[in-house]
Amino acid sequence: MDRHEAGLPASLGERLALLLGRVHWWVLGAAPPIVVAIAASVMAGWYAPGKPALERLAVLVTGGFAAACLVRLATSRDAYFLWAAAVMLTLLGREIRLPGASSLVYVALALLGWLALRRLDALSHRLTGPALLTALALGLLIYAISVAVDQRWARGLPGEAVWHVPLEETLELFSHSVIGVALLWSPRRAATTARAPLSPPGTT
Repeated sequence: MDRHEAGLPASLGERLALLLGRVHWWVLGAAPPIVVAIAASVMAGWYAPGKPALERLAVLVTGGFAAACLVRLATSRDAYFLWAAAVMLTLLGREIRLPGASSLVYVALALLGWLALRRLDALSHRLTGPALLTALALGLLIYAISVAVDQRWARGLPGEAVWHVPLEETLELFSHSVIGVALLWSPRRAATTARAPLSPPGTT
């Protein structure tokens, strides 16, 4: 029987293993070709976006997905969309340069991951879906690559001085889009684990 249908494990480590076991890891192999294709397009002159335009677009994308998740929260009363909105608002905070957001974003995302494991009983009807988990893994991997590019870890590679800025900004925008789409349109899974709907203030 599927472990999701049989009930969730109690320990956080086992819950993490359950989620990681649902990721289609082979999909993450798409990340290197995406990176190479963008860098090659910049070098060839086929793709020459301006940094300010990409930064503005990133704010619109993260803010748009955060707002959309809040709308779904209001219409569905589904606690999952509160968590999803918190993820996108965390990314938005970094994009709009809130004080300390550049470093605190990683702490906030880690805390949200921990919270998801703690409250997996309330979120499992969506958060255990293989498509969602795979998309989140791909988005986070591409985001990590964008951070590495921004830190100039690729310094010394051919044309790095030309492509590192547009590549970093484009990868960040791409990762935000993948994560936002995955969170917003995550399919609901049938499960026997209890879902915890949001209750109006003052109720139990």
